[in-house]
Amino acid sequence: MACHLLRIRDVTQLETHPLRGALFENYVVEEGTELWPIELKSGQTFSPSMLDALGWWCRLAGESSDSAMPVYGGNDSWELQGMTVRPWFAV
Repeated sequence: MACHLLRIRDVTQLETHPLRGALFENYVVEEGTELWPIELKSGQTFSPSMLDALGWWCRLAGESSDSAMPVYGGNDSWELQGMTVRPWFAV
């Protein structure tokens, strides 16, 4: 919805838009009785420090880190600190 309001109509516009980073946020999604913390980063280069907030939330909530979903703007997927890092298009 935010992209629509900003008149961003396709991915190529989003890739160069000055508010791209602000459009990617952190979420906690509730599905039934399960919570899914999600960290979204628009950058194509992944840094392990991107997992800090998710790790903190998991410890605070008493949740396993495998329920966390770090998502970034790159192309690869892998496991790190008990979390599966995913590219945005694989979510």
